[in-house]
Amino acid sequence: MIVTRLLLTPICHVAPPGIPGDVVRVSDGGVEIYLLPDEFAAHTEVSLRARLAQGQSTGCDADDGTRSATAGSTDQDGGHRSGA
Repeated sequence: MIVTRLLLTPICHVAPPGIPGDVVRVSDGGVEIYLLPDEFAAHTEVSLRARLAQGQSTGCDADDGTRSATAGSTDQDGGHRSGA
């Protein structure tokens, strides 16, 4: 699971390290969900993984969830990365 904090201005740019961002993108490499920081904080890792498993892509650059997973992808914002 990869967590990336994004800014709304400029739109969907990665927030600098230490900045909470305006939106949080959570991805498993194939499906992405977008949450507000407070919504993200309210979720557990288990509940986030469950939402990803449901295949519900949402947000500014959401797709239909059919992109293939990218092995070895990295955290893009200095945020946290959970184990697979």
